[in-house]
Amino acid sequence: MSWGIIVPLITSVSVPGPYRVPHYEVTFTAVYTNRVPVTPVRGAGRPQAVFVMERMLDLAAQRLGLDRVAIRARNLIQPDEFPYDVGLVSRDGGPRRYDSGNYPECLRRLVGAVGWDGFAAEQRRARAEGRSIGIGLALFVEDTGLGPYEGVKVRVDRGGQVFVFSGASSQGQSHETTLAQIVADGLSVPLERVTVVPGDTAGIPYGVGTFASRVAVLAGTSAAQAAAEVRRKALALAPR
Repeated sequence: MSWGIIVPLITSVSVPGPYRVPHYEVTFTAVYTNRVPVTPVRGAGRPQAVFVMERMLDLAAQRLGLDRVAIRARNLIQPDEFPYDVGLVSRDGGPRRYDSGNYPECLRRLVGAVGWDGFAAEQRRARAEGRSIGIGLALFVEDTGLGPYEGVKVRVDRGGQVFVFSGASSQGQSHETTLAQIVADGLSVPLERVTVVPGDTAGIPYGVGTFASRVAVLAGTSAAQAAAEVRRKALALAPR
């Protein structure tokens, strides 16, 4: 199905991950077939990108005689470099830009939590006992809130009931509750007076959908802005 093209597209822009990669080029070949068993779901394309980058770092560390943590720490984007422009264009047509983060601290906490420095000795003991154990390391950047937009309309009937029309339908994540809370707060009305109607083209003809951890970011922001506009109009019409 047509969404299959998303996998290589997301992979192609996700390979740099949390590392400084000033020179990068990617070429991929997409093959359409009727023999695929599944469609893209949950992080489509990102695991492939992480595997490529982290495997390259492991191989480079081995060839250069460096510790796997050291080679990663040396190449991580630093906290003072944010916002960081990766130099690529995401699948929604916007620039791939990281707003904030502290990747070195993340790595430091990770190696401390898993006991990285003491693992070599543990591995030797295990081998002496006839057991084979290993340890892997991988870092990634998860992109969420993908655009380019999400539609929300807020209307109030004569009885004071608030209706929120959303272009994104829930798949079990309780979007209705989230959007209702945002609008109720923006209009200063009780939550029970807010009804959310998702995925109804009669209420709102445009929307993108539920994926990529995007609804709270985009639909939530749209709901807050729509509620603010309704509040502004209500106050302008209210008797003084």
